[in-house]
Amino acid sequence: MKLYLQPGEKVLYQDGPKGQILILWFFKSMLLAIPISLFLSGFVNFAAIAFALTGFIFSFILTFILVFIILFLYHIALRMTYKYHITNERIIFEGGILMKRIKSVPYHKVTDVSISQNIVERILGIARANIHTAGTGMQHPEIQFSGLSDPEKPQSIVVKRLRVFQTTRHASAYSD
Repeated sequence: MKLYLQPGEKVLYQDGPKGQILILWFFKSMLLAIPISLFLSGFVNFAAIAFALTGFIFSFILTFILVFIILFLYHIALRMTYKYHITNERIIFEGGILMKRIKSVPYHKVTDVSISQNIVERILGIARANIHTAGTGMQHPEIQFSGLSDPEKPQSIVVKRLRVFQTTRHASAYSD
């Protein structure tokens, strides 16, 4: 999707998730592939009326490998669609394969910018920049930039833009 900017809007930052996020998604794919494989291998065994333990193990391993490969390829393609933008007017996330999404939050709605990092992300040297609004609270950010090697950069840009926005908003309130 092409990013459409408003008149006078300028891109201050753009990035996407780094390749290390695939390792994190790799583990998530494995966890997701296990129950799917158990279900599918049980279904395959039932359909073939082969209830022998070795038949079940073989079909589980085969379906696990197949499901895992499909999920991993999906995540590789998904990573390539994720794009993060910060402009002088708003913060934008775009991405998705099955359902393309563009999520935009203007600065007047932003309440906080936080950085989070779980243990696996620490090991991989990546983190998330979370953009919070009043409606979402601190638990669920409105926009999340995942897989960043330098999350402080977008955080500092947003904080500076928030200061500019708040200063101009207060100045216009006093001039009325």
